[in-house]
Amino acid sequence: MDDVTTYLYSSLENDIYMKILEGFNFPNKVNSKEGYSIKLNKSSYWLKQSGRVCYNCLIKYLLKEWYKNDSFCPCIYMKILRNEFDIIIIYVDDINIIGTPNELTKEIDCWKKEFEMKDLWRAKFCLRLEIEYLNKGIFIHQETYIIKVLKMF
Repeated sequence: MDDVTTYLYSSLENDIYMKILEGFNFPNKVNSKEGYSIKLNKSSYWLKQSGRVCYNCLIKYLLKEWYKNDSFCPCIYMKILRNEFDIIIIYVDDINIIGTPNELTKEIDCWKKEFEMKDLWRAKFCLRLEIEYLNKGIFIHQETYIIKVLKMF
């Protein structure tokens, strides 16, 4: 799934000010933009802090929903209930969800209610790993990446 809005609209944890951009209209009383700045209320793509702000927003939701963070990798969250489970993998604003069919359906619906999400269905690539879905399982390889590296050299 792709998180469409969290990266752009997450609340900032610190005060961030920016210079006034060209074309911004001031009230008639102000003659010059010199010495003025704007305080941002929400995150934006071009901020250095945006990735971290987005991640914090997503994990706040996961912890509220009783997910446990993997001690080895900070981007993996798991929830296990009896015979059902979910594993959530976060990479910037992209989310991979692995789990049992009932939990997957329920969890995807919850994500869509909480955030504006685009369901990309089954992942084909993830961190240079190519994922193929077979009748008897999943085949993960790096053929496309290896060919790209070979062409470079």
